[in-house]
Amino acid sequence: MLNEECWKKALKAGPFVEIYDNSREARPQTFFRVVYDKKMIYFGIRAQEPDTSKLIFKKIPHDAWPAGVSSIEIFLDSNHDGHTYYQLAANLLGNRYDGYMKDKTWNADWQAAVKIDKSS
Repeated sequence: MLNEECWKKALKAGPFVEIYDNSREARPQTFFRVVYDKKMIYFGIRAQEPDTSKLIFKKIPHDAWPAGVSSIEIFLDSNHDGHTYYQLAANLLGNRYDGYMKDKTWNADWQAAVKIDKSS
């Protein structure tokens, strides 16, 4: 999925730090890359998990919050104000949540694809 040439050329973001202790790197780590064309923006995310038995798979309906389920969230602050944001979340089954701030009635035209492998 992320082995196409465009992903190899995109800047890799990460490593990230712990949410409550910004002096420590998060473990396990997550990295992402962003590419775009005239119509779409694409996020390539690689989340490390050394113990895949800890992953939680659960089917959820669109716009149901994936609480307690292994998922990835993306916040887009297009106003650059630190207060307004678009939120996209997907779980390991590709189920999606999208909203504008806390308004889950806002819907985006987007897709999620997930691949689980043993590489880091």
